[in-house]
Amino acid sequence: MLLSLDGRGPRYTQITRALVSQIRHGALAPGSRAPSSRELARDTGCSRNVVLLAYEQLLIEGYFVSRQRQGTFVASGAQGAQGAQGAQGAQGAQGAQGAQGAQGAQGAQGAQGARGAQGAQGAQGAPHNRCGGGVLAPRMC
Repeated sequence: MLLSLDGRGPRYTQITRALVSQIRHGALAPGSRAPSSRELARDTGCSRNVVLLAYEQLLIEGYFVSRQRQGTFVASGAQGAQGAQGAQGAQGAQGAQGAQGAQGAQGAQGAQGARGAQGAQGAQGAPHNRCGGGVLAPRMC
């Protein structure tokens, strides 16, 4: 499947917009199988992971549905849902990006926070090498 990408923003958002356009114009009919991610990656000249990011976004927005052991398909209500999502289309993609960005930042913070908490916990609860005392217990060394 040949998609025309608009060159605006990250490649996965360009693929997402192009696929939404194909759904809206009827080139991808509701209930039909989504293009193979490998084939689409080859056609667009990008990695399969980029295409999978676009597919994940389309799953989140309700344009695609995933069926276990069957594949990914255009959602049966995709064209009907477009009215509600059409106005939110770009905003939805940005919202998801924003959420992912925030989540990513929180993830990094979370990892650091967890490490920090573990570090603090380690300092408080872990025994010292020499005497076995911690921050909460009196030090004997």
